[in-house]
Order: sequence, then structure tokens, then C-alpha cells
Amino acid sequence: MTGSDGAVVVSVTGGATGIAATYERLLALAVTFEVAAERMRGWAARGAAVLVDGDLLASGLLAPLSLAEAEVAVVTATTGPDGVLGESAGWWLDAEALRLAVRLLQEADELAEHALDALDHALGRALGQGLALSLGPPPRCGCRRWPGASPSRPCSGRGCRSPGATSWWSAWVMKVTTCRSG
Repeated sequence: MTGSDGAVVVSVTGGATGIAATYERLLALAVTFEVAAERMRGWAARGAAVLVDGDLLASGLLAPLSLAEAEVAVVTATTGPDGVLGESAGWWLDAEALRLAVRLLQEADELAEHALDALDHALGRALGQGLALSLGPPPRCGCRRWPGASPSRPCSGRGCRSPGATSWWSAWVMKVTTCRSG
């Protein structure tokens, strides 16, 4: 999309490419600012060349006041407070500010991703523990009446309370509560 003067209009949108595409566009804009700043510095250097131009200096013999006015105008336009050299510094600073903003946003995104991973882990652990506790204690004989028990092992008929199953229960609870889906 271009404006009436041919300048490229920048728009920021989301969509399928997401925020990373916006970061790339901002970094491309920073490069454009830097190129513009470099072009302005070149204009400022050309202003210095104009001041020592032989034809301009020769005209100073005929019209010294006009030469002085021309010199003031060139110096003001190139190196004055609102001249292209000063403006080029502003454009360069804008480019650096854009790069810094993108870098900070990317780091904030990374921190948010880590925070969400930690929250996801904590919620998964809490849900796993809640699920394990809601099932009640496992049968101690390892019969098929308990989820995860061996289907080939029938119930011993001793009320499912064999003494060695408590450690299996602890191991199962730990396994359920520490597993995370990726």
C-alpha cells in the first residue's frame, strides 16, 4: 500500500503469520530509517562542498551580501538545528529505538512463554493429583478393577489389600502428577 507521494504506508496486522511477522516488519522499518539517515548525512556533506564551489565563491566578488546569505542558508539547511545533519541523527535514533523495542518485546514474549509453561506444569500437577486422589486408594492385589493394573492378573479375592501395593500407589501418583503433555 502506498501513499499519494509514493511513500510506503506501514500497517500492523495479526493473522496467520502472527506477531513475529510484525517484528520483522518493524525491523525492516528500522533499516529504512537508517538508510534515510545515511542519505541525509550525504546531503549535509554535499552542503559543505557547495560552500567551497568555485562559481559560488567567484560570484562573491560581484555580490558579497548575496554570497553571505547563500552561505548562511546552506549552513542552516545542512548543519543547523533543523538541518539535515541534525535530522539524520533523529532518524538514526528512531531506527535504534525500533530495534530496542522489538528486542524488548521479543524478550517479554519469551518470559511470558516461560511463565505459561510453569503455570501449565503447576496446573497439570494439581489436576493429576486431584485425579489420583479422586480415584481412591488402589487395590493392593493389582487386580483389573484398578486403572493401570495388569489386565492379566485376576483379583486375589483377599479384598484387594495385599501389603506390597502401597509403594506402587506412591509411584503411580508421582508418575501421574509429574507427566506433562507437550
